[in-house]
Amino acid sequence: MTASALHYVKLKRINLKEVIGMNMKLLRAKMALKGDYDLTSLMELLGRSRPVITSRMNGETEWTLPEIRKIVQKYDLTEEETVEIFNLRCTHEH
Repeated sequence: MTASALHYVKLKRINLKEVIGMNMKLLRAKMALKGDYDLTSLMELLGRSRPVITSRMNGETEWTLPEIRKIVQKYDLTEEETVEIFNLRCTHEH
């Protein structure tokens, strides 16, 4: 993971209420590159049940900022991938 991607998430420049679903294909591809082929790895990483992870993956419930951070770190997501996967909109802080 690049420093700028982690910096992006750490600064909370995202409004979690604007997380409106996600690009599952890209996340699953990134997971597969790390040898993770099912939801079990996300369940273990985030300490969440299968129904919670499924709900998040289907865009029914929002990912929390700590969950997004853990996913970004584990799967070495770039800032662009993070924005695309989680359908984030950057809020500009002045």
